[in-house]
Amino acid sequence: MSNLVKETFGVHSTRPELACPSSSVLQQLEDREWKVSVKKNLEIASRAVYLEGKCSESLAAADFTSPETPFLFQLEKTMLDLSSPSLTDGEFYCSFFKLDDVYYCRFFESGVLQGYFLSEGMSQLKNYFEEHRLDMTKLVWLQVSTQDDIKQYHRRYTLKLERKRSHHSLSNPGSDTGRRYVNLLERNKTSILNSHRKLMAKAQTSTESCQLLGTVVNVIKHNSHKENNTQKARFLEASGVFHPILHIWENTIHNYRSKGVPVENPEFKFIFDPPSSSKYTLYDQCKIISCLPNDHYWNEGTHAHVGYGRMLSIRDSTEKYKPASLRNLILYHHRESNYSAIFRLVDKFRNPESSPANSRQNINDDNINIGENMQNSTPRQVRPKRKALNEEDILRNLRTVNPLFTTHNRASDNSLYEKYKTAQTETGGLFWRVHESDIDVLCLNDVNMTTGCLMESSFVHMTRRNVGNVNVYHCTCTLFATLLQLATLDEQPDTEIDSINIKCCHIRYFKEIIEPDYPIYFSTEVFTSPTKSQKSIMLSLAALQKPVILLLSSLRTKKFSVVPNSSQDCKFVNVSRNRVSCQSGECSAIYSFSTRKVIYLCETSNVCPHLQAMKDHKNLWMNVNDIEEDIEDEDEEAFIDNEEDENDLEDTFQPETTQTKRTNFFNPATGLWDFPSLSEHRPKEEDDPALQRAIIKRLAVFDGAEGVVRDTKGYLTGNNPLVLFPPVLEDGCLCGAGYSDDDHPNGALTEVKYRTVVYLTNGPARFEVLGRNCLAANAECQVQYGGSSDSLHFLSKETAAGDEIGWDFVDHALNTHVTFSAYCKIMSKKYRRNFLNSAKFMSPQTFIAWWFSWSSKFKTDFRKPCSICKYNPKFLACDGTKIGISFKNADTDPIEKPTSTEKIDPCHRRNDRCFLNFNSEEQLDAIIRKCRDHLAYTSKKALGQLNQTLEFEEELIRNTLLIETVSGQCSNIMRKFVCNEYHESVQKKLAVIFKFLSTNHSLSSLIPFRYTDLLDSILLELRTSTQNHRINLISDFSPEIRDTLYAALPYEQSFSDVISLFQYLVLRIQRIREKNKDPAPAVRQPSTYNPERYGAAYYFTPSGEKLRDIPIYTMNENAHSKNYDDPPTRSDEQCNKIYPEVSRRGTTYLFLWFDPKHYGHCYGFHIIPGSEGRKDPFSSAYSYLEHAPEEVFYDFSCQFEEYCLNREPGFWENTRFWHDLFHGYSHKCPFCYKSQRICPLQGLNTEICEQFNSFIQKIKYSARSMSLGKFCFYLQYMIHQWCEMKRSSFEQRCDIAAAYLA
Repeated sequence: MSNLVKETFGVHSTRPELACPSSSVLQQLEDREWKVSVKKNLEIASRAVYLEGKCSESLAAADFTSPETPFLFQLEKTMLDLSSPSLTDGEFYCSFFKLDDVYYCRFFESGVLQGYFLSEGMSQLKNYFEEHRLDMTKLVWLQVSTQDDIKQYHRRYTLKLERKRSHHSLSNPGSDTGRRYVNLLERNKTSILNSHRKLMAKAQTSTESCQLLGTVVNVIKHNSHKENNTQKARFLEASGVFHPILHIWENTIHNYRSKGVPVENPEFKFIFDPPSSSKYTLYDQCKIISCLPNDHYWNEGTHAHVGYGRMLSIRDSTEKYKPASLRNLILYHHRESNYSAIFRLVDKFRNPESSPANSRQNINDDNINIGENMQNSTPRQVRPKRKALNEEDILRNLRTVNPLFTTHNRASDNSLYEKYKTAQTETGGLFWRVHESDIDVLCLNDVNMTTGCLMESSFVHMTRRNVGNVNVYHCTCTLFATLLQLATLDEQPDTEIDSINIKCCHIRYFKEIIEPDYPIYFSTEVFTSPTKSQKSIMLSLAALQKPVILLLSSLRTKKFSVVPNSSQDCKFVNVSRNRVSCQSGECSAIYSFSTRKVIYLCETSNVCPHLQAMKDHKNLWMNVNDIEEDIEDEDEEAFIDNEEDENDLEDTFQPETTQTKRTNFFNPATGLWDFPSLSEHRPKEEDDPALQRAIIKRLAVFDGAEGVVRDTKGYLTGNNPLVLFPPVLEDGCLCGAGYSDDDHPNGALTEVKYRTVVYLTNGPARFEVLGRNCLAANAECQVQYGGSSDSLHFLSKETAAGDEIGWDFVDHALNTHVTFSAYCKIMSKKYRRNFLNSAKFMSPQTFIAWWFSWSSKFKTDFRKPCSICKYNPKFLACDGTKIGISFKNADTDPIEKPTSTEKIDPCHRRNDRCFLNFNSEEQLDAIIRKCRDHLAYTSKKALGQLNQTLEFEEELIRNTLLIETVSGQCSNIMRKFVCNEYHESVQKKLAVIFKFLSTNHSLSSLIPFRYTDLLDSILLELRTSTQNHRINLISDFSPEIRDTLYAALPYEQSFSDVISLFQYLVLRIQRIREKNKDPAPAVRQPSTYNPERYGAAYYFTPSGEKLRDIPIYTMNENAHSKNYDDPPTRSDEQCNKIYPEVSRRGTTYLFLWFDPKHYGHCYGFHIIPGSEGRKDPFSSAYSYLEHAPEEVFYDFSCQFEEYCLNREPGFWENTRFWHDLFHGYSHKCPFCYKSQRICPLQGLNTEICEQFNSFIQKIKYSARSMSLGKFCFYLQYMIHQWCEMKRSSFEQRCDIAAAYLA
């Protein structure tokens, strides 16, 4: 029988059975044989596999796989690129590490230097071990790429290059070989030279657990003997312990090339042969793992790109992805004893064309069952895949903001970012404020969000933190906040955000300009010829030594960047008017505005850390601010806000007699306002060209103009009367004669109809008003003058003014505290400045009537929602403000007044919804209170927050009582916790959870109702498999639960206890939810949108009408106080809000709702004829919203939640309650109400209410004495202007943000 030769996994065999079909029994037996050989060889090499895994973990922990410092793998990748025979004749590279007590060597060789390491290079390592008397048996070595890996890599590269050339019709493909060699050797960012030197710089930061002892790199160019530049043709460089013996390396390499005898490296087929011995030395074991293919790109169908974190035999730093190469996957699964996965990998490597989809699924599925017997698992409910929001999401969302947005401005080479980068490098200020192992803070110039240009006297702080080997960036600039808003603009409710890739110009500048050379700036290495940017960065390091640095500032205000002595929290501090003020909102809330007079700063003790730093380092800043005498220079706005001009109430001295015939100005049928006037046309918008032409025409009427004089009362008039008349109409008249013809091109005018005073910007002028006749003088065809053609608005026949007067008052009202009477005075003074004896402007009463009639003629329907989130928004913020009208004018009922006779009893109360809930017996309730106090004590003790501890016996008694009182499902974990039996990390994470559970706040604030099903499914999966990456989904509602699970994960029993605790909490919350009563159905109540009657105007629906009646809540009769229905557990955790019984000077309050997610649109208001309370946000939302919002921000949310769940839990069950950022710092309640814990909520403008309060105070005095109708219209008009300004500003910021993405 002739012998048939068959190749199996690179092994040539003459055994005849190998020629059998693959489906035959004999072939199956053969498969079983090689599987047995593979398994035995790997088991014999277990020690090397284990040590290699430890070495990989050490390299990853030392940031060698970090995207910022991947220089080791960059170097190895470039060596692979250069190993092409067309570029080099041979290469050799070796890196030598000490990782704890193990020595680790990685080497790469190709071409004529193949086999050099085991033949000659290993001798150099032996010499080092002998010289330092080290144990050679602790050396683990690994060949980076086998010769087959190199061939496969360059085969793919060649095919890729050929496809590229075929598309671009390139000729002479070999002409750029020399240029590619030079680029890969020294010019590219990841070239051999640059990567090696950055790697040497990183070696300076080595720790005892991870030391890079030395490296050797040798590159021999193809046909190097023909090159004149021998240094580039035969590149050789060494570092560390190899640098002193560089000449030895050079000689051995030269000798090896000429007459060396290579020691053959093992091939892949070695692993399929039965082991020759049952015990291998570590050296032989390293041969086994080095023979495995290490091509990271072999599985192209799965991933087109392979990150550095996947080039080791462990999972990457995010724990999401497994290794990439066949070698690393085999080592990874071997450590998991998952041989079935190893056999599938080998089978896929042999037959990549067979079942690619199935193979890919098996290899990369993170949830495969470990073990040889794969068992079917029941399908689970899958939530939408988490996504990483990026630039494409931002650009798509920009079109949501502005459908007309285009990307033409992003295609320019001269983009805004390029301009910023140049300006920051050449003229900007750069200061490195904090540099630690886990954080860097830099101070850079800000950019103008209107023009996009760098601002010389405005600065921001850019922060980079290292969290779990992942760099997290943040910036205080408006551009970063805008990009964050845009990234989450179109987020679907069920889509969870995994990470947000936001790069403002400052983060981008850091990543592109600073980060590439980051290790060099903090090493002894210097730049040979530094660039401008490198020089500025090196100069910025001097700021690290100064806690306080002066920034480029204006003459009146000095700005400083301050780093406190005891923290890394860098903030800005301003010094102006002899006052030093910290700009941190947190400091402002905690330290009473954190503002002190300079002369008293040294005597003050209760200051924020930043002012303390200013106090401790006066020598760094005192000389830049000349301290003047202690003069009470109060701020002008503060003065106006606290003091009233005696004329501010002039508007109320006389009743508005011109309006006594009409008291109602709102039409419920149309939803529009209409104040009476002679003119009925719509005024011109302020940017209308017709208005600009009319203004130019009126500006011709001034003192000194030809034919213009003043009469005896100071009115502008003419030698010939100034006239107003309708323009010539092109349309025909009723009788058919028409208004003009060739003989009468200007038509025919009537006699003077009446004489009026038109108030111009130059002064009041008398005009005669005429009409227009048709050519037949038919009375029915006569056209009256209304002012539209000249942009004039007539209040009556006696009074008129141009539209520019109305817009001028709007500008004053939006930007100052001007009142109607004050504006009249301003205009009168302006008139007399032009002409000493000029007549005055309108009286305040007349001007009020004129302005209201003018503004109402715009016929604006104020029921407009946010242009992005539309009606019934999911994110809302609310607050009350001190602006209103006199009580005598506020003829409206409180919004919380019941409008239904139905009585509602609470489904459950505060103490029913907490962890340690009350029972019916008062004696047991007292025990519950004691247990809550002791649980809080135990939690604080574990967190190190106690000043004094209990006696041992007393603590033991309380521990026993607590364990006996809690539910049986929690008694085990409670016993271990109070006895401190858990690992320290688990104990502290549990302490955070139990500290919350010691309060009587609702469990739903820790685990919201709408997330219970998700958490329950994750916990069930964790019972069966800890390899569940859905744990990260928990961070979207409770990062503390996620952290506790991760802390307990390494400890099997602790992990089981923690899961049981959270499953119990989920069950409790679900039982609470089962008791919730459904809200009343949402039904439109016609004619209830009438601000003039009800003092409320909300725009949650297109009609603005109420949807529900307010029933009678029996809870209101039994409430403990205005702040609480039931008091919190402990007085030291009680948050209080002061609700004044009567507002300032007997005026009403105002309550408003806003959208905090986008540009701050106001969704309306209602008047409070008394004082604000939790009743206002509850009643307004329940009455006007079809569905409760998913997220609510209120300055008293911790107790607002109790109010809502006590009355309408079914309506509010899917709502999360948060404090706004401004007030959240001062609250004493648990962490569950702080929105900054949740990543997707960090980009929200939760301070929008405070920003609006600052704006709306400008109309406080002008509005105080209005009637209810006028006040509501005035408020709606000004809120509409606010929303339009915010929307326009937001769109402008978005355009600048889009330009910076270029």
